[in-house]
Amino acid sequence: MAQAELEPVELQDLVDGLAEIVKAGAGLNLRFVLRLELGDGIEPMPDQLAKLNEALRKACSKLEFGEAQ
Repeated sequence: MAQAELEPVELQDLVDGLAEIVKAGAGLNLRFVLRLELGDGIEPMPDQLAKLNEALRKACSKLEFGEAQ
């Protein structure tokens, strides 16, 4: 397993290289698992959470924060 905590620019770099990664991993049945967390002790306001979830859904319908994180 390859694992790292990424900054937004690093995640963009990963996405930019995704085609090459998938090609290199052909036949290896690669899986991508993404976890997005709020900072420790951060309690978002309901409107912040709604905006964040809206942005997440636009990018990927599988991602959404629940009520309590």
